[in-house]
Order: sequence, then C-alpha cells, then structure tokens
Amino acid sequence: MIKSVLQLAILGATALFLIACAQNLTEINTPTIKPCILPSDLPNNAMGRLGIQVIHIGYTYRIIVPVDPVFEVRSAEIYQEAYPGLRMLSKKIKRAIPTCITVKGYTDSLGSYPDDQWLSEKQARSLITFLWTQGVPHECLTPIGIGKDDRYTIASNRYVDGAVANRRIEITYRSRS
Repeated sequence: MIKSVLQLAILGATALFLIACAQNLTEINTPTIKPCILPSDLPNNAMGRLGIQVIHIGYTYRIIVPVDPVFEVRSAEIYQEAYPGLRMLSKKIKRAIPTCITVKGYTDSLGSYPDDQWLSEKQARSLITFLWTQGVPHECLTPIGIGKDDRYTIASNRYVDGAVANRRIEITYRSRS
C-alpha cells in the first residue's frame, strides 16, 4: 500500500514537471533514460512555431501537437500554414523508422461528449492522412479519439489556457533503431 502511494506521488510529481515545462519545450531528446530539455526558442523552426513538442527517451517517442495552430476551430481541417511544421514532423518520424504509431486526439470540454469524441477521432485521422501523404509508414497507424475524458486532461477546462492545453494530438511510437 505504501509502495503504491509512493509510486503515485512520484508519477504525479513527474507529470507536473513535464506539464510545467511543456509550454517551453520543443524537444526532449536523449539516448539514455534521463531526458535533456531544450527551450523552444533554440530551434526556431516550423515545428517550434507550431508548438510541437518531441519527447525522445531511449527508443520511445512521444510527440505532442497542439490543435489550435494546426486545425481550424472545432474542425479536422488542417491549416495550410501548418504544413511546413507538419512536414518537418513527418521527416522526424520517418528517420526514426517507427514500428506501430498511435495517434490520439484530445479535446476540451466545450462540446457535448459525442461531438468531442467524433472531433478528436476525426482530427487524429486527418493528421494520419497528412503523415501518410508525406511518406510516413502506414502499416500500423492507429487513430484513437479520446475526446474530453477527464482522466486525460492535463489542465483545468475552466480556464482558457487549460482548455487550449487539453486540445492536442499525441503521437507515440517506438523506433526500430
């Protein structure tokens, strides 16, 4: 019992650290288990301008794509201005030679549950389609719509900044090399 409470406390502290740093990160990249954190203003590129964050630990990648600068409001239509950043993202994914890629869509709590569920899956599918057209291997691209499930919120939906943070796409995969 004490061990599980301690594990939860450690996980919670780690999550809070990552959330606090997430606004200032573009990439966390390391070949070891300890991540190296780079501020987003260092790589002033198209991915950084979109706020895309890449977390790379060992062979595992977790990429967080904020919805607001990529998709039109409450839509799965990708802004043309987001194409350069998404092209850079697709090149990064292709270089990693991924095995299975999971693309999860998340929303805030503005819409109804069915609408948010539909929107999050539609956005995930739209991003998968874009990545596929850029040559990302599609043998194991899996879209998942999470919607506004409170278990996966990273900030309070009662505040504008929190709702913005909750609207995101998370791409996860393991590299073969």
